[in-house]
Amino acid sequence: MEHLIKELNIKTEETIAIGDNVNDIQMIKNAGLGIAMDNSADYIKQYADYITTDNNLSLIHISEPTRQAE
Repeated sequence: MEHLIKELNIKTEETIAIGDNVNDIQMIKNAGLGIAMDNSADYIKQYADYITTDNNLSLIHISEPTRQAE
């Protein structure tokens, strides 16, 4: 993600990352908006700004925030 931010000359605050597994934690943490899937483990969700529906659906719906902005 850091490489893309530099390559595309965009601000971190302008990025969104969506993930559901341990390999997504760093990306969710570093994005301007980190989103975890509802069916991901709780230890993944703790890093997300928002939780969306599970990834078995064909759409994304953002629910209430899970942590306050820093």
